[in-house]
Amino acid sequence: METGPKRPLSVLDGWLARLHRNLVLGHPILSLVVSWLVYAAAVLAFAPSLGVTSNYFVIVPVVVAALAFALPGGILAGALGLPSNLLLFAILGHPECSPASKLAAECSGLTLGVALGFLADYFTKFEAELELRIGTEESLRRAIREKEAILQELHHRVRNNLNVIKSIIQLQRRRSSDPHFLAATDELLGRVFAIALVHDRLHTTDKGEEVDARDYLEGLASNVVQAQLALACDPRIVLEVPEPKLGLDSDSASILGMIANEAITNSARHAFTPAVRDPAILVSLRREDEELVLRVEDNGQGLAQACPEGLGLKIIRVLAGQLDGQVNLGPRREARADLGDSSQAGELAGTVLELRLPRPLPYGDRTRPQGEPGSP
Repeated sequence: METGPKRPLSVLDGWLARLHRNLVLGHPILSLVVSWLVYAAAVLAFAPSLGVTSNYFVIVPVVVAALAFALPGGILAGALGLPSNLLLFAILGHPECSPASKLAAECSGLTLGVALGFLADYFTKFEAELELRIGTEESLRRAIREKEAILQELHHRVRNNLNVIKSIIQLQRRRSSDPHFLAATDELLGRVFAIALVHDRLHTTDKGEEVDARDYLEGLASNVVQAQLALACDPRIVLEVPEPKLGLDSDSASILGMIANEAITNSARHAFTPAVRDPAILVSLRREDEELVLRVEDNGQGLAQACPEGLGLKIIRVLAGQLDGQVNLGPRREARADLGDSSQAGELAGTVLELRLPRPLPYGDRTRPQGEPGSP
């Protein structure tokens, strides 16, 4: 739960600050008069019994004058401290209560007034700076809340618009029986879904601009497989995102999602034959040597031979270029039990598409400077 800005003050600090602001600064003349009256009353009442010690009562008006009028008030009050004491002692008829060294007493009063005045001035500036920073922090919090609300509304509108586009494509699809047209519209729906899924995840979570990679790829792969049910192929999806809570920013998630959509669609459509007993597609996303690596691997007849340079692969290469990524497409070289391979497997059937990004793209890690290749 979001909390507001906190003052770096204790309860006592806060109480003293309010007293200083509301009483001393709010009514400086009245505060100074009251302090001098308290000082005079204390000296007149206790000087005969306390003697020289009663000189310390002058600290009361010096402190109040410094707090009310900062450095000038402290200097003036410190300079008038000794004369005030001498006047009150003369009224009482006890000149022996005055300090032995008048010069030392006057210097002490001036030193005290200067120190208290400087501290009071510094404290006043500190309070002003504190109020300014608290106000700035609250303004930033308010701006962030407004930005998040605007982004959520934007994602909501984009998601709705993409759903409208999908509905229009589906309506047009139902009006045709041409298998080539139906296949093209299915591919187009998959690409639109890959983008719409990002905005759907952003709108239904409280992670701001971050998309959970595992949740996103799982939903994407399931949609692709469901869209291919009209074919004889119904492959298993093996999902590998070993890093927990791996988040992607929305732009990267959209591009990676479209790449994964094209690769999974091509595998589901072209890689498998009825002879494949346990068709499976592996979708993996992990960090390797400071790179983010996306792999789509199948155990079918070989995507490279069936469709080496189709539209899907061209789209993959174009999208990868937007992230400065490198695409490698070739035969499988590592046996995997979750794809039905034995540990002694020789020549492996199937194809692997690998996308390597030169820098990690998880949320918050994008530090590409302006002007580098691929930056806007």
